[in-house]
Parts: sequence; structure tokens; C-alpha cells
Amino acid sequence: MQQWALLFRRVLPAPCYPISVCLFFFLSEISTNAFLSPLPVGNRTMTSIRLIAALLLGYCTQQAASKVVGLTIDVEDCSGLGPPYHNVSTQLVACQQYFEQLQNFTKVAHGAGLKMSADAGTGWACPGEGFPPVKSCFNISFGGKNVSVAEHVVDLVDTAVLMDYTPSLKDAQTRAAPYFYYADTIPGKSVVIGLAIASPTQPRQWFETVDERALLTLMDELASAESHHPSFRGFSVFTSENWYNNSRASPYKGPYGGPINMWYIDNDVVFDKDIQDEWLSWAVSRNITGWYISTHKADRPFIGGNHSDEMAFCDFLNRADSLKINFEFFTSLADATALDIPFIRSCEKNGLRL
Repeated sequence: MQQWALLFRRVLPAPCYPISVCLFFFLSEISTNAFLSPLPVGNRTMTSIRLIAALLLGYCTQQAASKVVGLTIDVEDCSGLGPPYHNVSTQLVACQQYFEQLQNFTKVAHGAGLKMSADAGTGWACPGEGFPPVKSCFNISFGGKNVSVAEHVVDLVDTAVLMDYTPSLKDAQTRAAPYFYYADTIPGKSVVIGLAIASPTQPRQWFETVDERALLTLMDELASAESHHPSFRGFSVFTSENWYNNSRASPYKGPYGGPINMWYIDNDVVFDKDIQDEWLSWAVSRNITGWYISTHKADRPFIGGNHSDEMAFCDFLNRADSLKINFEFFTSLADATALDIPFIRSCEKNGLRL
């Protein structure tokens, strides 16, 4: 029985395998040992059993629907910063192309019932009165508005994910303030603050928090300071691998209990069930609610490669969804239309049977 339970544990999404194990042995007992059972195993009984099985299967199929909630993009050619950082003419061209891309991307995402987010630099804001000036920042005209790149990004997507990391509470607040100030004026817009954590085995970079205690303490302090903004939607951590490894080396569970996203994922988390079990257990313990994943990795794409890898990826999404972890796919507009959205629909509809 233990071997069969392990098999169900490995191939089914989390909400389904306990029920499936019980159903499997219940049906096996009736079919092989009917003469020992006090229950009459006639046509009506077997019909009832089949009905129960169908209901349970329907429950599991419903629970197994993957929760991919959006598409996301990280383009850094457009910043709206002039000399000494960039050439103004080059920026004007790059930003026009970027804004058009965001506009089209959001239409595609919304048409598929998904939200659209974009990584954004805090230096892209040209803050007005009451904010510290940003050197070389200039406004750009698009869609009838002459505003900063930051404001265009907020206008064109649902969520701006701030990726200029700092371990300083004061700096994080100062950098995020122009985004909150503007996004708060538009219903439905949201801002996520990006933070970074150091690897326990590599030299720490200046923008990284030193360990999990520092990361979660900073989150709690920032959440207390920013929670009055209607556009505030928690945090995203760069990277998931650094956080996981740091947490194992020096674990700490902070008081912050709001939404937390992570950037990127290692292939082994998707394709190795044992590693996947450890990661998902850890993610739940850290209240991870979202994951930004690159779906078209050069070494081994999750989507658009071989069919068995797509099935494994769908299985991973289903299992994570049962733990209330949502996903947004890093992708291109062409790949989103040709590959990602069809995959999402197939995975949602058919579960493991792509």
C-alpha cells in the first residue's frame, strides 16, 4: 500500500492524491473481496461507486486547473534617462517601440483573461514637486501624454514590478514613492516592490539583503510604511534560488504575512519530484503567493520544447496552484500568442493530459 500511495503522491496534484488512494483501495477491496463484504455488490451498488468515482474525479480535475494569472516582461532598453547614461535620440526610438509593445502585449493578455505586468526601474520616474530629482530623467510623448517612462508603464500595464533593489528602508521608500503617488490615482493599478537577497555561497552585492532575517524584516517595515497606498501589492524577491539557499543556511520566519512573489526558477524544481516537494513545502512556509517564471529557457524550455516536459511543467503548475501559488510567465509577445496562451488553456482544461 505504501508503494501505491507514493505513486499517487508523485503523479497527482496535492488535493487529489489522498482521495485517489482511498478510492483506489476501496474499489480494489470491493472488486477482489466482494464475498467478504457485508455490502451487496449489485448493479445499483456498482453504479453508486462509479458515481462517487466520477464526482471525485471531477473534484480533482477542478482542483488541478493551473493558476497562471498573467504575463510579464522585462525590457530595459527604455529608461527615459539621457546623458551621461543614454543618448536622448536613441531613447526616444527605444521607448516608442517599448510602449507600443506594452500596449499590444496588454491587449493580448487581457484578451486571454490574464493580467499584464512589467519590471520597472525606479530611475525611470521624473518625480515632481516634493520628490528628489532624478538626474537626466526626461518626459516622453506617447498616447497623447508627455510623461515619464514610469508613468507610461503604469498606464500601459496592470502591475509595475520595481526592480531597483536596496537593503535600505529609506531608499526603498524614496524610490517607490513616485510609482505609488501616480498608481494610487488610477483604480486597478498595482505596484510590487522588488527586493534582493544574497547567496550564502557568493560575495554579497551592495543591493542585496544579507540574509533571510534582514529580508523579511525589511519587508515588514516596508509593508507597515506603504500599506496605506491602495496600489501596494506586496513584494517580489530576486532570486528564488538565492532566497531558498539562504533560508536553508540561516532560516528565519518574519512577521510579514502579505503577498510575496519570486523571480525565476531552476529546472530541477519542475522536473525532479523530490526537489519539487522540498521547494513547494518551503514556499508555503514562507507565504509565497506568486512566481515569475521564464518559460522559454534556452537550455530546456518549459513550453515549446518536448511534450513530456510540457506535461511535467503543467503538473508542477497544478501542484503549486493547490498550494495557492500563482504564476506569471516571462515571455515575448510572439511566444505568448503562439505557445504560452495555448499551453495555459490546455493545461487548465486537461490537467496532466496535455
